[in-house]
Amino acid sequence: MAAVSESPLTGRQLEVLELIAKGLTNAEIAGVLGIAAATAKNHVSAVLQALEVTNRTEAVGLLESLRVSEADEENAVPGYGQRPAIAV
Repeated sequence: MAAVSESPLTGRQLEVLELIAKGLTNAEIAGVLGIAAATAKNHVSAVLQALEVTNRTEAVGLLESLRVSEADEENAVPGYGQRPAIAV
């Protein structure tokens, strides 16, 4: 499996993964995103490939790790790494 220290997914792929996690089918994902069903299928395949997994269940299992990784990057303080800063 891919390391999740940096998200291997694009913004759109992350959206698709969130919808997969909600249990949506390719057709339902297409409807939500306003894209063709074939395009949704391509996005799902790209997500699985980027995460180096073989099915939706494994991909969803990595979703929380991706969320934590992105939150860590957003909260990083320049010069202090991942340590949170407190302003008084």
